[in-house]
Formats: sequence, structure tokens, C-alpha cells
Amino acid sequence: MFKGFPGYATLTPIEAEKLHAALQDAFQSYAGEDGVIRLPTRAFVVTGRRL
Repeated sequence: MFKGFPGYATLTPIEAEKLHAALQDAFQSYAGEDGVIRLPTRAFVVTGRRL
């Protein structure tokens, strides 16, 4: 997922490993027993009409 971000490409292998470990720790609390990560998010929906 992060490989598309420009800053990710500049990470050294050690930095990338540290990032992966930190993300894994952060996401673990959102993982269900099935291993699926469900992140709470907000969605903003806007509608409009032309006058």
C-alpha cells in the first residue's frame, strides 16, 4: 500500500523494516480474530444542485 508514496521509495531497508513493524503494531489493535483489519473511518458525502 505504501510503495506508491514518494517518501517510501527513499527509505533505507532498515527504515522500511522499522516502518512495517510500527504499522503492524498500530494496526494490530484493529484486527479481528479472522485477521482482517477494520479501521474506523469517516466519510463525508456532499451533494449539490445547480441553480
